Amino acid sequence: MKSCGKMFMNLGAMVVAAWAVVTAFKWPLKTALFPLVVGIPFFLMATAEFALTLSRKKRLAEKEAAPETHVVEKGSEALPAGKTAVAYLLIISLLLIILLLGFPAGITLFVFLYLKVYGKEKWEISLFLTAVAYASLYGLFIKILNIPFHKGWLWEGLRSVGIEI
Repeated sequence: MKSCGKMFMNLGAMVVAAWAVVTAFKWPLKTALFPLVVGIPFFLMATAEFALTLSRKKRLAEKEAAPETHVVEKGSEALPAGKTAVAYLLIISLLLIILLLGFPAGITLFVFLYLKVYGKEKWEISLFLTAVAYASLYGLFIKILNIPFHKGWLWEGLRSVGIEI
């Protein structure tokens, strides 16, 4: 079997995630919560991808050893430039909304607009999923972790001219 960069990348991701999780167990709960919540699923996903990469390599080795057949395999198709541009625009718009409105309001507005405009979801589903996203964000970051967020440029500008919201 030939060595594969993807396999080594997944192995490296597994090592980094395992190190983060093991290190986080020594910390207080509030400090360790984020590395544990992110690190454990990250380790499991990297392990699954590593196993899939190994099984693909075994199948490819078996196909190379088998007599030649005339099966055409699908190649990876290049991502169209339009979809790449849309992805970049979504990321940039998220960052701008967060700068203007602050993190909690910006994320909430972005989720709603994404579901309505890009996802073309019904009003009920969009409002429900936006409420779930806001409740999750508020519960984790504001109530449990007690993280203060910057208000955003729009609110700071209104406050500087004497308007309090």
